[in-house]
Amino acid sequence: MWLHRVSGAIVLFTTLLYGIVGYVKLMFVKDDVHAPMGIAVTSVVLLLAISGVVTRLRLLRVENNQNKILCIKMIHKVFAYLMLITT
Repeated sequence: MWLHRVSGAIVLFTTLLYGIVGYVKLMFVKDDVHAPMGIAVTSVVLLLAISGVVTRLRLLRVENNQNKILCIKMIHKVFAYLMLITT
């Protein structure tokens, strides 16, 4: 579990760093196709990290209706695999 958290934090940090660089490029270079793609990937990785943290916190605190949270966990997992395949 700790390896998952640490690697997720590293991926999130590096993606945010390069996403900010892409945003700065988008502000100055309008013809660059790579900068909007970087912003899109940054947004998706940010949402993926947030969904993982929320899912973990809800799983730790839940007593009732675990099926809904397990469904969110499965969505997080499938979304992460789709990100690995597409990037």
